[in-house]
Order: sequence, then structure tokens, then C-alpha cells
Amino acid sequence: MALANEIIAFRVEVDQGGEVSEEEKRKRYAAFVESASLLNATQLRALIEEFRHSTELSDSARTTLIFLTMGILTADHPAMAVRVLTGELGAKVRSVSIESMLADSMASWGRKDPTAAMEWVRENAAKFPDLVTDEIKAELVKGAGEKSIALAMGLISELGFKNPEDALKQLASTSESPAERKEFVNQLRAFIEKSESVETQKAAQRSLQSLAGGITEDGFEAGSAWIEENLLPNEMSELARYIGFESNNRAERRQWIDWMAKNLPNQGSNPRFSEMVGDWTRVDYVAAGEWLVSQPAGNTKNLAISAYATEVAPYDPQAAVDWALTMPAGQARQEVFSTILKKWPKEDSQQIAERKVFAEKYGIK
Repeated sequence: MALANEIIAFRVEVDQGGEVSEEEKRKRYAAFVESASLLNATQLRALIEEFRHSTELSDSARTTLIFLTMGILTADHPAMAVRVLTGELGAKVRSVSIESMLADSMASWGRKDPTAAMEWVRENAAKFPDLVTDEIKAELVKGAGEKSIALAMGLISELGFKNPEDALKQLASTSESPAERKEFVNQLRAFIEKSESVETQKAAQRSLQSLAGGITEDGFEAGSAWIEENLLPNEMSELARYIGFESNNRAERRQWIDWMAKNLPNQGSNPRFSEMVGDWTRVDYVAAGEWLVSQPAGNTKNLAISAYATEVAPYDPQAAVDWALTMPAGQARQEVFSTILKKWPKEDSQQIAERKVFAEKYGIK
């Protein structure tokens, strides 16, 4: 093939120290990709075979040209790409790059022809167990989800996942618009209702966490309104630890915390709320402390204090103690004291002495 001969000759010239500028390399590779993009699937496969069997190319040059060609095959002819990657080429070059290209190919195939991709997986999963993994199947679901969320959810049921959580999270993450997120939630509820496995139901529920990024990007006003309109209380709990923290807007983070504190079911004892405050403290302990000061006394505030003190203790144990002391005396406060003691730094004699005094004063062993 003339195209193969031209790029092989050019690459040999480069490897032999020919005076070729970086700009010239860029132009020649771009011209190769442009020409190769005009080939059909069979021709691209033949091109790859020429590179594989060339006696002129170095190993690094061979890899470069094969991967360039595979990129075109993956995007334009994913069915052929999958067959090439699981064939002799894949067997000879097992690598992270091969697995990555297979994932991209499966996602592309899922977008173009999800039914054919699913049939291939059914027929070949047992033949290629080290390649046709849950991760690769999840890419197929992700691609199909760009075409139809309902179709993609059906694939999850059909593809025999050991654990469908990654696939469901992939599907959730591709549901970017409010309407797509609503469709995902509706399909997820139906999926959970049909599932007979408690573990699968829990995994499916956790996939709601992957909606948090898109909701946050919508902004607090639109995002919180969408949650109120579309999620049940138990579904809202799954978002609690993740909502708002992908935002760089400090004010919005506080709005999300306030909103969750008011709207989470059983927020005063909800572990998701505690995780949410703990995460916020790690991101911005000053803002989290200011928020705590503004909160009315009660179970919700006590849970938040517990989370805050736990995160602050390693670098400011006395501040953690001061916050814990605002909680009512009792088992909950003692548990916070015990956590503070475990996290109290012991890097010098003064810290060790202060730690001992604290333990003795509050009867912590």
C-alpha cells in the first residue's frame, strides 16, 4: 500500500537521524492521518498489518504508527477495531494502551450500533475474559447512553455484569442535562425494582452520586430545584456527600450545606450529612467553622460538630476540643473526645503532655 510505504520511509528517515524539523514531523503525521481517515475498515486493518510485519520499522516507530491508525479505526469503525484488538495484535501487545483503545472502541461501537456491540460481547466474553471485563462493558453502556438512556439501562441487565455499579455511574455521568438526569433516575428506579439482589440494588442507588457534578454545574438555585422536583428523600441522601463540592464557588458550597441540613431525611442522625460536613471541612475548614457558628442548637448541629472536630483534630486539637465541648454531655460527646484523642498529634513532648492532660481531664482511655 502506497500510504504505508510513504509513512514507513519517512519514519525510517527520522530514526536514522535525518534532518527533519518538529514542524515537518507534525505536518507529515497530520497528512498521514488525513489520508488514512479516507480508508475503509478493511483497508485500515491491512495498513496495520503492513506496519506489524515491516522489517524496516523500529519497535517504537511500529507502535506509533499502529496506534495512530488504531485511533482512526476506533473512531470510525469500532466493530473492526474491537476485532483487531482482541485478535493477533492484541495478543502480541497486551498493554494499558491496548486496553484503553478497546474501551474507546467499545464506547464508540455503543454509540453507533449498541445491539451489535452487545451481541459481540455475548459471543466473546468467555473467549476473552481478561479483556471483556465489567469496565469494558461499562464503556459500551456509556456509549449507548448517549443514544438512549433506556436502551443503555437495558444493556446493563443483558450484559451479565459481576457488579453493575461502574456501568450505572458511567451512565449517570453522561446524563448531563436536567431532562437526561430525570430520565436516568426514572430508569434507575425501574432497574432497582426489577433487581432481586440486595447488593445490586444498593450499587444502583449509589450510582446517583455521579449526578452530583452536573447538578452542581447548574448552580445552586437550578440544582436544588431539580433535586426537590425529581428525587425522593432516600435518593437525596446518596447525593449529600458529593453535592456542591465540585463548585469553586465558596458561597454556593455554604448554600448547599444549608440546604442539605434542612432537607436531608433524618439529617440529625444521617451519616451522609456527617460525611458532607467532614468533606467540607477538609476543603475549607474556616468556612465550615463559620457555618457551624451560625447553626441553631440541636441534633443536626451536634452531628456537624462531630464531623468538624474529627477533621480539625490532627492539626488543631484544642479547637476540636472547644467545639466538642459545645455538645451536650453524654455518649456522643465522649465518642468525639475519643476520636480527638486518637488523632491528637504526638510529634514532640509538649503535644504528648497536652494529649495526656486532655485524656485524664475527660476520662478517656
